[in-house]
Amino acid sequence: MNPLFFNIQFMKYIFFIIFVSHLQAQNHSYFSIIPDLGAIDDKCYLDAVTYDSNYIYILGSLLTSQDSNGRNKVWDIYLSKFDYHGKLIAKTIFPDSSDGIPYIDANYPMIKINDSLYFYSWNLHEYPPQNNSDYEAFIIDIKNAKIIRKKRIPRPFPGDYYFIHYCKAFFHNGKVNLMFETNPNDTIDIHYYMYEIDTSLNNFKIDSIGRFNQKLTFYWVSKNQKNEYEFVGEVSKIKNGEITSEMNLFYMKMDSTFKIIKRQDYIGNFNYGFVTADNYTILRNEDNTWVMSAYDWVITKEPDPNYGKPTTLKFSPEFDSLIWKRSMYEKPVDVKLMNSWIYYADKMKDGSGYITAGDQYDQRVGGRENYAVLYKVSENGDSLWTRKYIPLGWTKERTAGTGMSQVKVSDYNTIIMGGIAGDRDQNYAVRAWLLHLDSDGCLVPGCNTTINTKDVIDKKDKAFVVYPNPSSSGKIYLLSRISSNEKYNLSLLNLQGIEIYKNEFLPMEGAQYFIEIPEKIKPGEYILQIKNKSNVQIEKLIMAK
Repeated sequence: MNPLFFNIQFMKYIFFIIFVSHLQAQNHSYFSIIPDLGAIDDKCYLDAVTYDSNYIYILGSLLTSQDSNGRNKVWDIYLSKFDYHGKLIAKTIFPDSSDGIPYIDANYPMIKINDSLYFYSWNLHEYPPQNNSDYEAFIIDIKNAKIIRKKRIPRPFPGDYYFIHYCKAFFHNGKVNLMFETNPNDTIDIHYYMYEIDTSLNNFKIDSIGRFNQKLTFYWVSKNQKNEYEFVGEVSKIKNGEITSEMNLFYMKMDSTFKIIKRQDYIGNFNYGFVTADNYTILRNEDNTWVMSAYDWVITKEPDPNYGKPTTLKFSPEFDSLIWKRSMYEKPVDVKLMNSWIYYADKMKDGSGYITAGDQYDQRVGGRENYAVLYKVSENGDSLWTRKYIPLGWTKERTAGTGMSQVKVSDYNTIIMGGIAGDRDQNYAVRAWLLHLDSDGCLVPGCNTTINTKDVIDKKDKAFVVYPNPSSSGKIYLLSRISSNEKYNLSLLNLQGIEIYKNEFLPMEGAQYFIEIPEKIKPGEYILQIKNKSNVQIEKLIMAK
């Protein structure tokens, strides 16, 4: 074959793929939804998120049965598939997946085997003689919504005090490695075990790692080209036989026989640690550098509680040097009573930086500042932005607490974020919550831009952005690019000028408001009018089928 002809055909193919990908990327919209997944009393957890080029998949557990007194609850696994407009395409409940034993909510990552198969582990809530949960391992086919196989993970000490793993892991030569820690007698005598599990779930190779004179928690385990194990985690000091609140981050390398090749701790001016068991915020770049979000943990004297400030750090491949560190761009004023918890991190596909998801938990008496948080730092460690979210259409009074379990950057460089929200209007039911955002963390594109109020008065710019338009979902988002102490009226009129919907709000710059159009309003063209005493903005709004 003529090489020139081959090169031309190859370039045409590449341009075609780019063109199709561009079209697919344009066929997205951004959303924040509390999906109705059919759970009893709306009690439903979102534990894990993944995606392909067409769909977003969420995995979780929901309440499927209880007696008339609200006891004897049965929780089952579900898998739901959404398109990139937030439409629920399919939902599958896997009945009796837990054999009647409730699952414990945890945001373990789904570990990818191939484009359809994933490995996942789930805690089972069991009572004495075991004081903590057992685990079940699953192989799940997300595209065909099937549990291929499941198996209880054996304990090294049956009936031990606790048995748990926290590590982010990967498949290597068809096997996944998980580092478990176990305690047979409720003391600081902690044993560490490496589990190697293949996709058949029939072979559990268990190796003792031994014990350490410190309390170690392993948050990352992987194998390199030499089949050496690499770990990142948190070390807690032990004083007078008790685990203290002092901690630091560490890197460790072991050979295939679990002999330590290298151990490097990071000692900073403060105590840095991951703190929560649900923290999967460690990323590794192609050059083997590490980027991770942890807590700048401030130890206080009694009776004040300790508190942490979310901080992103970048380390050299073996922790020999700290390249940069950056605290979350925006922190609450009262950090002792308004803790910012972080759970998951990912890297933007365009190389523009790293995002970390979590939530703000208000511990003040009568406090209502509970919301999800997403923040971004650049490749160079610059603070870029912080976003706050509550479920659209809810108020601060309704939101009892949030937890952003996972965040993933799609192949289109958009952001998929999933978690839970507590609903005071539904007797504090915990409900699944799913968001799809643009690369700036916006529901409404352009949420990070500001304008001059004088330009609004002079009609040079618009104070509000309406998205999407046309709308086929019956939901409209409104981005405010100004702040005002005066309320604005919002009206939807038909083409005859008759008002068919109205509301009012107090604009805050950067806030993204939710308008749910009544179902009785038919598809067609309408007029959206937003005004106060001195300003008016009129938009033609198209409601599509």
